[in-house]
Amino acid sequence: MKSEGCRQFVDAFVARFGGIDVLINNAGGLGGRANLESIDDEFYDRVMDLNARSALMTTKYAIPHLRAAAAASGQTSSVISTGSIAGREGGGVGAGIYAASKAWLNDIHRNWVKEFTQDNIRFNIVSPGTIDTAFHDGKSEELGAKIAASIPMGRFGRIEEVAPTFLFFASHACSGYITGQILDVNGGQIAP
Repeated sequence: MKSEGCRQFVDAFVARFGGIDVLINNAGGLGGRANLESIDDEFYDRVMDLNARSALMTTKYAIPHLRAAAAASGQTSSVISTGSIAGREGGGVGAGIYAASKAWLNDIHRNWVKEFTQDNIRFNIVSPGTIDTAFHDGKSEELGAKIAASIPMGRFGRIEEVAPTFLFFASHACSGYITGQILDVNGGQIAP
């Protein structure tokens, strides 16, 4: 999503709901696979626009509303972005730009913590591992079994095991003093 679309999205949300106290940047996707020698500008732009620019610009336009909500409530506002295990371990073959875009998201959140903590805005990332979603549709049964066997819990995660982590970060009562964190939800695929 380009900058103007992000601004329009935030404006429409505020017009309908009156403000923003929690922003979840959940847009994202692989955008295709391309090894280093086949990456071109169009592929790079597609993946980075989806995974980086959309979070950057949506957050930019939401900041005044998040700041106002925190001031009005006397509590914190929250920005939660969907990361990926790929942002910490580099991604699979052909997924380097996707992995880099998720690593960028990890780092920009660290920067935003420095810039906006005094405004009582918290920034955290939920970083899923291999979750049973459409992202993995099209994988053969054999490949799915091989991937599941490589996960210490022995299976793909489920959406309902990831969703509560967003609620945790959204809640001031649960996480009002937590900012700048990456919460891995990956069945042990990668550990700190």
